[in-house]
Amino acid sequence: MTDHEDIEQAQARVTVYSKPDCVQCDATYRALDKRGINYAVVDVTQDSAGLAYVRSLGYLQAPVVVTDIPLESQGGRSHWSGFKPDAIGEYADRRRDQAPALSPARAPLAERARVLCAPAPSRSGDDPPAHHSPTRQMV
Repeated sequence: MTDHEDIEQAQARVTVYSKPDCVQCDATYRALDKRGINYAVVDVTQDSAGLAYVRSLGYLQAPVVVTDIPLESQGGRSHWSGFKPDAIGEYADRRRDQAPALSPARAPLAERARVLCAPAPSRSGDDPPAHHSPTRQMV
């Protein structure tokens, strides 16, 4: 594991306990990636402590997802087993609601593009030069 991966996993607020060749694990990774959620992965076939932890939660199938926020859709628990797009969506929504406002430099690209692509005010109040084309606004 690289230093960058160590830092990313240390910042992760979601851990996916999984195993190789697991269709539901792969679907969970894709859903988390689509929502932009950082997560750490623990392979329970290689990590006996991870397997013991999953079993202590009462789960017997992968993936087991553990978050830092209790979710209503999971009965107030902060963990679940299996591919659950509704739980991932609820987590993403709750995380977004709790996130501090981003500075313009850290705002999502679409938001920065709206600011950067806004038409500049005319200097003299005249129409823009003929070679100037209107800027597109991202919606």
